[in-house]
Amino acid sequence: MPKKPKNLSSDLQGISQLSIDTVKGITKVVESLHSTISANTPILGSHKEKASGLTGAIYKSINAVTHLLGEGINAVLNKTSQMQGEYSGVHKLSKTREAVAAAMNGVLGDHFDEGDNPLAIQMSFRINGQALNKNQLQEVFNNTENTVTVLIHGLCMNDIQWTRDGHNHGELLEQELGHTVIYLHYNSGLHVSENGRKLSELLFELELDDNVSINLLCHSMGGLVARSACYYAKILNHAWFSSVDKMIFLGTPHHGAILAKGGHWADVFLQISPYSAPFAKITKVRSNGLHDLRHGYVKDEDWQVVEERTIVPLLENIECYAIATTTSEYASKYHEKIVGDGLVSINSALGIHKDKKLDLKIPKQNQWTSPNIGHMQQLSHKEIYQVIKNWMNT
Repeated sequence: MPKKPKNLSSDLQGISQLSIDTVKGITKVVESLHSTISANTPILGSHKEKASGLTGAIYKSINAVTHLLGEGINAVLNKTSQMQGEYSGVHKLSKTREAVAAAMNGVLGDHFDEGDNPLAIQMSFRINGQALNKNQLQEVFNNTENTVTVLIHGLCMNDIQWTRDGHNHGELLEQELGHTVIYLHYNSGLHVSENGRKLSELLFELELDDNVSINLLCHSMGGLVARSACYYAKILNHAWFSSVDKMIFLGTPHHGAILAKGGHWADVFLQISPYSAPFAKITKVRSNGLHDLRHGYVKDEDWQVVEERTIVPLLENIECYAIATTTSEYASKYHEKIVGDGLVSINSALGIHKDKKLDLKIPKQNQWTSPNIGHMQQLSHKEIYQVIKNWMNT
């Protein structure tokens, strides 16, 4: 379902709820550190989560007061909402608000979703930043005389941010190839598999003519969501995936992302000592989506079961293409394997793996690489657009 119209008070309620949760979280960190210090714990000993006695009672009271404060703030904001009234109809939200909400959802989106926080993004298809309901989306597919191209954004991003430095791949595909372009907007903090399944369900609800052709243009995490959607469409017998003609990946971390893995090592080092371990709670404020990005997970089993990873192969009926870049002006093994585009290595973006069972086997002629292009620059680079256009036009 499309998002409900937002107003100022609903945003404030969401921020209030997040603030209260943050205070509670920091209180737990301080309590854990206090308990560890008071117990004279050895440097490499185990830390304590909770304080006892009078100290423990004090921290319990802090949490109780914080909870009551949160309820009080929400009550005031609810009253403000009734006095102010909702904005009428679906409106175009400011780019700044949308960008902030998208970034917060990328880091805390799973927490927002679990707590019914008003800041949580609900998946929808959008055009010009406005959500389409089911009937409007059906009209888009009914009225198209050409290919429908769906653009799927990456982590901490939104559909509006496909426009970068005055350039938008989708708008040019509309102008130059006559494609009908729609954009997916989703909570990138949720598990990739949750978003993939939801995307498949939204498309399954539509009545698609046999002659409808769908292309998927995906940036970063968006490629994992698209692969996940195709996977669930196949196993759930959602017929829409048979209409997909082409899928193009821009900097998609099929085998994980370098920077996300770096955050994992920070967790490990912080937990070596009981005195640094409490602060690992702060660094672990990292969404399920970011965790999946670290490994390239696309199905539930990837994150539910600790076992040897199995790859989800690309569907045979879909022609797949991959673009990979490096930030360096010159080619080197270091930049290809480690730095890549600043987030994703060359091999990960191309789906290449030394273990042949994990290799996505994207044909060489369907791969394109270039130096001196960063991860975000892939959204606005003119040469990349020409590559996309040529692939779409074959």
